This record gives sequence, C-alpha cells and structure tokens, in this order.
Amino acid sequence: MNGRTQGMAEPEVNAVQHLLQSYHQAMIDADIKTLKNLLCIHFNLEHVTGYQQSMLEWLNRIETRYFAYHSISIDDDSPAIFVQKTTAAIIGKATFNVSICGITSPWHLQFVVRCVKQNTQWLIENAQYATCAISARHS
Repeated sequence: MNGRTQGMAEPEVNAVQHLLQSYHQAMIDADIKTLKNLLCIHFNLEHVTGYQQSMLEWLNRIETRYFAYHSISIDDDSPAIFVQKTTAAIIGKATFNVSICGITSPWHLQFVVRCVKQNTQWLIENAQYATCAISARHS
C-alpha cells in the first residue's frame, strides 16, 4: 500500500492501514471470527448496487460461501488514509476477485471504508463499494 496519508501521527495511520489489510485477508479467508473482531456492532456494507447490508447478513453470506473472496489487489496509488482523532476514512481502488452465488468475476471497485477508534482499537464502521466515483464524505 503506497497511498497518501493525511491527519494524525504515523502510528495511527499505520494502525488504520493494518486494519484494512486484516479486513481484506479475513474476507479472503472467510474468517468470520476475525471479521467480527474488526467490525463495529452496527457495521454495514453498501454494495455496488446500493444495497445496504447489515454485518450479520454479510457475514452469513461469507460463511455460506454465497460471497467467496479469492483475492483483493489494491491499486498501486491506493489507498488514501485520512485520520482525525477517533475517526478515519480509507479511500481507494482495488480489484476484488470474488464468486457471487457461484459465479466468479473480477470487480474493479472504488471503496470508502470508515473507521472509528473505540478505546485503543480501530474498528470498521462502514464500507462502501462502487464501480464509479463515490462520495468521500467522512462521518
């Protein structure tokens, strides 16, 4: 990950970057336990279709292999990480090689992953994926 960073000190940026890497690896590994540890209880995922999926529904889809993530390749100039005190936004582009309902295809997506720091741990609050430009609004 060679992306740009802005905001807080380097240790916080590194922690958020590590969170994204762990999140993606857990998706590929279908590691539900790890994903639960990385996500806020109210996490939701917005798919390219605009569908807002709850954490429990999304994790169920991964566990049943309805969604099977095979690889996630972050673009070279991605992501940009913005950290402000206890919130962060990760904005990037990646190719997601995923099977959906048994059909495998690469998806070239833009994403915004919003994070929040709870006590000393960074967690993912929301993830938004699109095939075209998406808002980088920061909560």
